[in-house]
Amino acid sequence: SDKDITNLIVNDLNKIFGKVDAPLETKITRWEKGFPLYSPNLYESWFEMDKILKDKYPNRNLFCNYTGDISIRAMSQAVNKFF
Repeated sequence: SDKDITNLIVNDLNKIFGKVDAPLETKITRWEKGFPLYSPNLYESWFEMDKILKDKYPNRNLFCNYTGDISIRAMSQAVNKFF
């Protein structure tokens, strides 16, 4: 539930920063075609997703904090591979 997700996040923040108050308001969006960010299988799934993208859509790349390539430099380097 949305409340469970919020509680998990607040608990994680408490572990990192100490006492953190619950947010006054939250909005959780569930993306139908989104990639699962918090999953025990994320590490393995990333390699599979990356291979599928490179095989089927060589001009597309994933960029996000979990890929390790969120910087502008990393994006530029990936784009330069195609030109």
